[in-house]
Amino acid sequence: MAYKVGHLETFKRRFTQEDFNRFAGLSGDNNPIHVDSELSARTYFGKTVAHGMLLYGTICRVLSTQYPGPGVLQIKQKMMFQNPTYTDTEITVKFEVIDVKLDEQRAEIRTVVSLPDGKPACDGSTMIHLPGWKGGFPGIDESMAAAKLGLILVPLNWRLTATELAFILNDSRAETLLFDTNLAELVEGVSEKTVLKHYIVIGGQDPSNAYGYETRLSAHTDGEPTPEITPDLNTPHIIMYTAGTTGQPKGAILSQGASFWNVLNLNLPMDFTSKDRNLVVLPMFHIGGIGLFTLPMLYDGGTVVIQRTFDPVQTLTLLKQENITLFFGVPAIFLALIQHPDFDAAAFNHTPKKGGLK
Repeated sequence: MAYKVGHLETFKRRFTQEDFNRFAGLSGDNNPIHVDSELSARTYFGKTVAHGMLLYGTICRVLSTQYPGPGVLQIKQKMMFQNPTYTDTEITVKFEVIDVKLDEQRAEIRTVVSLPDGKPACDGSTMIHLPGWKGGFPGIDESMAAAKLGLILVPLNWRLTATELAFILNDSRAETLLFDTNLAELVEGVSEKTVLKHYIVIGGQDPSNAYGYETRLSAHTDGEPTPEITPDLNTPHIIMYTAGTTGQPKGAILSQGASFWNVLNLNLPMDFTSKDRNLVVLPMFHIGGIGLFTLPMLYDGGTVVIQRTFDPVQTLTLLKQENITLFFGVPAIFLALIQHPDFDAAAFNHTPKKGGLK
């Protein structure tokens, strides 16, 4: 995730009268200017207008689900409403990073909601606490970078002990360890048992013995890297380790070709397209998190929504909110969803049943 001053993100949204009505019902703000078309027609505006807090809610939604994403926490928000937003009007939400304090894990973002003619509906800024990935970074950046540079990625289960992790690191001959700041204590135990050369910490203040992930990103340009080798389909990409329940974990080497053919093998029976939207609830150290269906979706130009940890309420919400068309889960996950009091089968309305768990 890019946390650099000047970084821009843009998102689109369109409101309907039903959105106005639902927000009025939830908030209790039943001002006729928002919900009564006949009365609104006799006002200066001529039609119903959006609640100001509905626009703010859109900013919150983008912050929590898209940029920076799950785990973000708002500290304060400044807003000035400048022009009305009517029904069936496409608005543009633009974020611009205006200040970053990585040592405090904070950033300030200018938030502008614009109308189709470019006029601002509201303008302001928000101070946020940047998300720290407990249990490991999602792994997308690392996976793509490793593939591009011809490096080998070794996903690690953060629930293992330092001794168990050290075995995998030594067995795979790993040289660099990327870890979340919340796992610093575990990493200290690992470092005593391995011969790792480099450490890269994600989130929080840069320790003396590790490079800061965000700091390193900020210091580099957007230019293309120059790999030492030219990767091909035979180039090793991932070493995925077994759980080691009956002995020491064993590493399975997956080539870049294995990932590519996995995409084709899934595309043919399941008819993936760039319009598919995949919700990932399995961890990225699990082959299901990476192969079903994160990498296939990225190959196909689809959308991947990553849930930091499985939570039935959040999963059911995201299935509806994000119009998820593709979802994979083990039986225990489906059981937890079905048995939850908030379960609604309509959450799966966008997931057609064809060729497997889709």
